[in-house]
Amino acid sequence: MAQVLLVEDDRDQLEVRKLLLEREGHAVVTAMTTEEALRHAKERQVDLVLMDLRLPTAEDGLRLIRALREHDAQLRILVMSGWTEDLMKAPEAAMIDKCLRKPARSSQIIGAVRSLCRASGG
Repeated sequence: MAQVLLVEDDRDQLEVRKLLLEREGHAVVTAMTTEEALRHAKERQVDLVLMDLRLPTAEDGLRLIRALREHDAQLRILVMSGWTEDLMKAPEAAMIDKCLRKPARSSQIIGAVRSLCRASGG
């Protein structure tokens, strides 16, 4: 399965999504800040980033998307947000692979992760 970097600043949501991904067989590394996420992305072989957009602000998430793309143009990025318009009106929308609106069902998250991992060969 895939090596997933999970980025979420809400500890409860982070734990729930981590358990969900691990139950599907993925290796998961977590980060609660943009700085921590970028460090993990640079230190590890990551197949996919599943991230919240507001970390805690939308600009934090947009900055992380830009940094991840600069680091690895092929990295799959899946964004989850309750405020998808924050992303859709920004140029970073073209830098991600998929966006899910929160709240997303577990089946939606797993389906998106599976699809993106297949596309990347992970």
